[in-house]
Amino acid sequence: MQLTRHKVHMNTGETTTIDVCPIGYDVYTIPELDENEGIECKATVEWVVVSDVADCIKLHSVELMYYTISVHVGAREYIIPKAAIAVIPVQELLVVQLPYEVKKGQRGTIHFHYTARVSQSTKTGVYLAKDLEGTPTLATHFEPLKARAFLPCFDHPSIKARFRLTVMKKWIPKGFVILSNTNPEEEDAERVVFKETPEMCSYLLCLVIAKLHWVESSVDNRIRLRVYIPQSVPLDNAKGCLMLVQKAVIFYEKLFGQELRLEKLDLVGLKALPPIAMENVGCLAFRLNYVILNGKTPVSRVQRIVRLVAHEVSHHWFGNSTSINSWCIVWLKEGFARYLEYLFTVYLFPSWDYWTDFAQGISDCAKQMDAIAASTHPLEPASPPTPSSITDSFDFITYNKGASIVRMLAETVGWSVFSSGVRIFLSAHKDNSATVTDFCNALQTACTLTHPPPFPPSSLGVTDTPIDLLTFRVEEWTSLWRTAPSHPVVFVRVVEGGIAMQQFLVPEPTRQVPFEVQPSLFTLPIAIKLHSANAEPTIHTVLLPPTATATEYFMPLPDPHCTVILNPHCASFCRVWYDSQLFPRILRTYSSHPSLTRLGLFLDCFRLLSVSSIQLQQQDRLPSWWKPRGHTGLEHQLYQLLAAFRDARETHNNVVSAAATAALDILHRSQGESCEEGVRRAVVGYFQHLLPKVKQAAWQEEWDMCEGQLGFERFKADSDLSPAVAGMVLSCLGSAWHSETIVFSRDLRDKLMESMSHADTAESDRPDLTVAVHAVKVCVQHGGEKDWWDAWHLYTWTQQPDDLEDDEPLPVTNVEPRDLSWMSVHPPVTLHGRVSQGYQLRATLLECLAASPHIHIAQNVAKLSQKPSLSHDTSDIISLCTGILQNTALIDQVLLASSARVIWFLIRLAPSFGSPLWLDRNEGYWQNMGAPLKTVIRSNVQITRAIIDNLKAVLPQ
Repeated sequence: MQLTRHKVHMNTGETTTIDVCPIGYDVYTIPELDENEGIECKATVEWVVVSDVADCIKLHSVELMYYTISVHVGAREYIIPKAAIAVIPVQELLVVQLPYEVKKGQRGTIHFHYTARVSQSTKTGVYLAKDLEGTPTLATHFEPLKARAFLPCFDHPSIKARFRLTVMKKWIPKGFVILSNTNPEEEDAERVVFKETPEMCSYLLCLVIAKLHWVESSVDNRIRLRVYIPQSVPLDNAKGCLMLVQKAVIFYEKLFGQELRLEKLDLVGLKALPPIAMENVGCLAFRLNYVILNGKTPVSRVQRIVRLVAHEVSHHWFGNSTSINSWCIVWLKEGFARYLEYLFTVYLFPSWDYWTDFAQGISDCAKQMDAIAASTHPLEPASPPTPSSITDSFDFITYNKGASIVRMLAETVGWSVFSSGVRIFLSAHKDNSATVTDFCNALQTACTLTHPPPFPPSSLGVTDTPIDLLTFRVEEWTSLWRTAPSHPVVFVRVVEGGIAMQQFLVPEPTRQVPFEVQPSLFTLPIAIKLHSANAEPTIHTVLLPPTATATEYFMPLPDPHCTVILNPHCASFCRVWYDSQLFPRILRTYSSHPSLTRLGLFLDCFRLLSVSSIQLQQQDRLPSWWKPRGHTGLEHQLYQLLAAFRDARETHNNVVSAAATAALDILHRSQGESCEEGVRRAVVGYFQHLLPKVKQAAWQEEWDMCEGQLGFERFKADSDLSPAVAGMVLSCLGSAWHSETIVFSRDLRDKLMESMSHADTAESDRPDLTVAVHAVKVCVQHGGEKDWWDAWHLYTWTQQPDDLEDDEPLPVTNVEPRDLSWMSVHPPVTLHGRVSQGYQLRATLLECLAASPHIHIAQNVAKLSQKPSLSHDTSDIISLCTGILQNTALIDQVLLASSARVIWFLIRLAPSFGSPLWLDRNEGYWQNMGAPLKTVIRSNVQITRAIIDNLKAVLPQ
């Protein structure tokens, strides 16, 4: 054993040297499944001194009640008196003084008898929950800092040890399954002793006790695979997930060149789990809704489950075997796993064209958050982490911007170099911890080697056209991207003999005051695609220098009239803005561009349009074609782009989604303007060719799942609309007063309500709920009071979802059933079959209810803001605010005061968002309210300012 002193960040922010490190843990526990608040435990920690001398042992400990502590060192055992024990709550540390100084290399053991707290509500540490039938389930979730709530331990990602767990069955009823990281070594009627784990971090320890059954498979008869689900759920629902786990293990073993060194890999579906999944060694824990796959599973949920399995399985190589050395670089572990999700998904289901989902759902969303100073942060903190900052770091920026930076790096060095570098990295740091420098050095080494990649680039949708690797310095390039927030926007224009490019930091979309344009300090790798008539397109990757280094980067063109496309694969983490000469050239051949290119045009044009109205103090620093909204420039480009979309009869799922988002914004901004009727006609022209596909999506066929086949290949992103995107198109056409859409929406709404009113309605006779909810929204827009009440009854019958994404910024908690007595009396509709398809559907329903043009009904909805139960339901609050802000009939100051109360609830709940968005009260803080409410507040400054005035009046000073 190599004896090395560990310098780790303890929980007050200081760097502390660890003189004693663990070798192994032997944990004995007597769990109970009743309402008791604690379980009795004993733990023995074998340790070794790694410094010259040690006089104490420091372990992490929180909420543990100790009875006795003893130390065995040399040939004697010493009972530790209370005077020699110090508990430091702020640091979550337990300091045990040794009976004498122990020299380097000496070993010993420390023994604890204690009670660990069992949580009934927070679902972290050791917690007790109920399954679908109300049967108790005991489970653990320790990442990042809760292993210390189960046993005294060295709770840091750079410190590994082996664990041996013994569970007594004294209070566990028969029929319950007991699972941990390894297979049982001994088991009888009184106890189960699990085999010793491989060396691993403490947060990866796992214990589950529940009534479960399972399906089983294997990988080459080497690794036993099982998927466990509650006994009340039919086993057929677990077979699809089992196949995905098997395919993922095989994929990563080939990708990384390392076999998974485990006897078994379990996946356990639990109704209650704090994140949606956790990568415990040998025992993956998933929220139950992300395990169940059957013929009725919506395509969006199918895709998320595929990604989730890929993500958690990949951690067994990077995260578990090779761990990070500090929570400061959690972005590398989680960002890398998120990138791998898409590699695996594209490989398994090429018809999904799934890098478009990455560009839209991961990279573009990360750019939106990253553009707002109050909602972003550096990937790596400047100061040592604290417990709260470590927990908060598992957020949208860490996962999605981290994944975007990893993908940009992979595309910059090329797939051959990147895959070789990853293999070098994982091999060199197997069973150890690693730093970002280690990762960069492995890629730098791979830059000088030539190894064929394990998978051809075309099978993964990646490229292998690197920049000049002889001059590229990986760590130097990554340095600023990991330590600075924000990202650049690249301006490209035609000049004599070629094009000129320049980058600035992307402006902040929520700021409404003049500010200076900031130069970009990033070195930006960006691909440039050139396409001349009668010639094959060529792609060149260049490094754009920081703004301070060069005013503009010039690139000559072989043909002055050729088409120029920057960032054609959406791989660079930036926005691109074309001048008025280049953009029309791109649109002339719109339909010939790959889907990623078409999607990138929409995303960049629309997102930049949202900030183009900002008044700048130094406009002379920007190209002359930077114009405020309402002039030429971006708004004109967006209309040109939508016209090309229409002419090409675009059907790609993600491109349609981006176009529909832009069209809905245009429709909203045109309300009450003289151009409103013209805008409606234009939107109908853009999207009416998609109505047949919307109708098709409303009645999705079941997946053809059979033995050994998943059947999900049937969905083709270039020609099929997912229900979510079909619903967006329906909303666009409905908001544009398209008569055929309104008739269809009423018919679909009636069929939904009829099917929900009969308990014996077959699933095949019930329309897709996602599309149907958008149809209900259209009916409310164009109907009367009955339409509003139909939507209300459907809303009150939707379940509060308990399956939000780990990367969703809007947490939802269960609330009591709503008391409707305060509303107008209206006969209820009896609905059968509770609805639970995520918070998006509830949000759509409540938003349309609050935006209703019926003023007396809207007033009733405003009263909802005063309901105590709603103050604990964040997604409802946001939806209600969004709807009220869209309702031009609600400018009355009394109703604005109600709106202000709702937003105050939102602010009060904001600490649970895990984001610094809500931390200080200055003018920028108020303007940043536009971030969680999408673009609604920005779009109606009059209402926004009135609400802000009311907020300031009701907020405590």
